[in-house]
Amino acid sequence: MNQPISTQIDTSMPSLRQTVNGIALAVAIITALAGPLGYALIGYGNNSTRASFRADLSASRLASYIYQNQEMWKYQKSRLGELLVLAEDPYKLGRHRILDNTGKLVLSEGEVPANFIMTRVAPIIVAENTVGSVEFSVPLDNLLLRVGLTALFSLLLSLCVYAAVRILPLRVLDRALGALEAANRTILDKNAVLEQQNRALRQREQDLQSAEATLKHRSDQLVEAQKIGKIGDWSYMLGDANVWWAPEMYELLAHDPETLGCSAAAIKALYVDDGARRVLDSQAEVMRTGQVNSVDVKARRGDGSIGNFAVASKAVTNAEGRIIGFSGTIQDISARKSAEESLERLAYYDPLTGLANRALFHREINDVLTHCTRTGSHAALLLLDLDHFKEVNDSLGHAAGDELLCKVAHLISRTLGKNHFLSRLGGDEFAIILSGDVDQSAIESLAAEVIAAISGSITLDWGEVTIGTSIGIVLIPRDGSTLNDLLRHADLALYRAKEDGRGRFNIFDADMSAAQDGAGPRTAPCGQQQHRAFRTLSAAGRTFDRSCHRV
Repeated sequence: MNQPISTQIDTSMPSLRQTVNGIALAVAIITALAGPLGYALIGYGNNSTRASFRADLSASRLASYIYQNQEMWKYQKSRLGELLVLAEDPYKLGRHRILDNTGKLVLSEGEVPANFIMTRVAPIIVAENTVGSVEFSVPLDNLLLRVGLTALFSLLLSLCVYAAVRILPLRVLDRALGALEAANRTILDKNAVLEQQNRALRQREQDLQSAEATLKHRSDQLVEAQKIGKIGDWSYMLGDANVWWAPEMYELLAHDPETLGCSAAAIKALYVDDGARRVLDSQAEVMRTGQVNSVDVKARRGDGSIGNFAVASKAVTNAEGRIIGFSGTIQDISARKSAEESLERLAYYDPLTGLANRALFHREINDVLTHCTRTGSHAALLLLDLDHFKEVNDSLGHAAGDELLCKVAHLISRTLGKNHFLSRLGGDEFAIILSGDVDQSAIESLAAEVIAAISGSITLDWGEVTIGTSIGIVLIPRDGSTLNDLLRHADLALYRAKEDGRGRFNIFDADMSAAQDGAGPRTAPCGQQQHRAFRTLSAAGRTFDRSCHRV
């Protein structure tokens, strides 16, 4: 075995000292320049951003005002000065100058007591025409003073750095050489230890060979358990073109390994909708957290059918702990998903018409309210009540009434298409949610189409009936910020539509609510008074059963 070689480095070599001196000088110069330059650039950028922001903000506020006073705005200097003032500005330093489109000074507001200033200009654009500009100036004297102080401090620091960098490296090199000699001796000692460990490893290899037979037996048992649980395993190494599938995977997904191929693109093509993206997102989460992650997706089997599968992913790491790929399992959960969907349909869908029920309607309308509040968009709620439904129920029976409700649901669904939300709240009452920033004319047009689709004769197994519908409309969020407010106002609009003759729609306005709140005794038939009381209770509480049928 070779003996360690001791090497002594001559640290007095001129070239080594020149190199150290050069490095020390370079570091000192960088230290002296980096601080003031960086501070100056950042300070200048901040002042420029603030000046540009104030100029743009003032131009925007002036444009809004000038748009309403295009003829006289140049002469209303007091109002222009008020628009330039920004109460939230903590600095209070800066000068505004307003110029018209000819460059003539209209107003100068504020002073800049400084030798050096920065000015930013923003155009005042009204109706796509530039009517003038706003200048905002800020002082730079304080910034220059701070840059000078920073430069002085950096110079002192650079002198300290020069001294430290010039002296310490030679000491470090001497210590490093001593450490290398000690490390060489340590390596020799460890070689002897490794030889002993090699002998132990050979013994362990014999033990592993005897355990291999046991492992094979248990692997066969695991394969059988995977078949019973409809589970297959897979793996993928980053950078590889193909994904490895266990034989159980092909059986699970009913694909032929000869024709499918296992390229990453072919495997992604098996996922339905956004399944491939969701699997990739799950694997990204695995890389971020290091934890096993699972996601439920739909995939196409070899026979063309679509099933539900749970894809579990786990990171594969190398000896250094770096992630080099993924492994995991795929389990067929179609039976479980089918049961979950059945339970969801029972919980959120009307068993008679197949439409969304009251619970799903409440969730949807709350989501729409939240979205409109957050984004400033608009939506609408249409509350429908069938006219003359009670006569059909009383004369032909509840079976005919149920058949009529199903046909009405079909007619409304066909009119709406798939772009809007339709639900049955109970009895003969339906609700439509129009989202997507629809305007009032589109809402009125759609309401008229729904009324036209339902009005007239409808043929049932029990005979031919004639019904219609009345619609109360509220605009979201204009007519209410809560579910109860929207339903109460929609009920008022619906009542007004029925009162005006039925077979029509009415959009809620504030006068309806005021009239309802301030109405005294009215000379109305008993039935109308009862109907009004019924409506008021419906809008206020929503706690009674809407399955009772209206006239």
